[in-house]
Amino acid sequence: MQSLAERIARAFPLIGRVEPLRELGSGASGDVVETAEGIVVKVARIAGPTVAYEPEWRALPVLAPHLSVPVPHPRWRSLAGEVFPHGAPAYATLPGHPPREQGSEGLARDLGSLLAELHVLPRSVAAEAGLPEWEPRARYLELRFAVMQDLAHRLTPVQHRRIDTWWDAFAGDPAFPATDRTICHHDVWQDNILVDEQGRLAAVLDWEHVDWSDPAHDLAPLLHFGEVFFDTAVSAYREAGGRYDEDTAYRVERYWPARALGGLSFSLRHETEAEVLDQVRKVREIFFGP
Repeated sequence: MQSLAERIARAFPLIGRVEPLRELGSGASGDVVETAEGIVVKVARIAGPTVAYEPEWRALPVLAPHLSVPVPHPRWRSLAGEVFPHGAPAYATLPGHPPREQGSEGLARDLGSLLAELHVLPRSVAAEAGLPEWEPRARYLELRFAVMQDLAHRLTPVQHRRIDTWWDAFAGDPAFPATDRTICHHDVWQDNILVDEQGRLAAVLDWEHVDWSDPAHDLAPLLHFGEVFFDTAVSAYREAGGRYDEDTAYRVERYWPARALGGLSFSLRHETEAEVLDQVRKVREIFFGP
């Protein structure tokens, strides 16, 4: 079997010297490595929602000029089945490193401002980028049966009924689908950003889910950093022109547990039992407290 470096060289003959490779990240969805000449290659392990990172391949060249923070600029792409089963894009390395802590006030303000820049872009930019439209609640509801079937073996009957009741309320909530629509990243949190030496935002990565959708779903991941961080980010978001009213806040609150259940669904399909247990722990904390 060819090594990863050999396959990258075959998929991208114009990117220069490949070895030695440096691993930047590895998970159920794929591996991210950097070549000897500073090219990042994302090798998918599973079939994603779209073919061979198609949305970010189309969208990032269109979005980049509108954003004050660097984003990847995919220059090469190997389509699914050519060398890698699920494809791989490649782009020049961006400066920065993953955040080492929960995040500073400065980072909170940077992320809030960045999301406002994205959310105020008109639909014409989304059309130019060829972005699909997505309704988050409908996608989460598709996961309900499998997630609840698994949780029946991991929760008490009372806990299971409580989450099932939450699903019923979510399914019938008249606040959804929201009429608000913006360009959304959907996964802006620690794993998908780079910071500089001062802890300020240096780049935003992993745009494979970019689409035209509910901005509240794009804001919900900021809760991973904690409530104080989130409130600071929202303040900066408003100052930069983003709309955050009571309706948006309500939908963020509803999406937060939905994201945890979505994370569990992904783990059940693609990850180890240890990672599933970690997702179950997060679900328990969100619904029942630490």
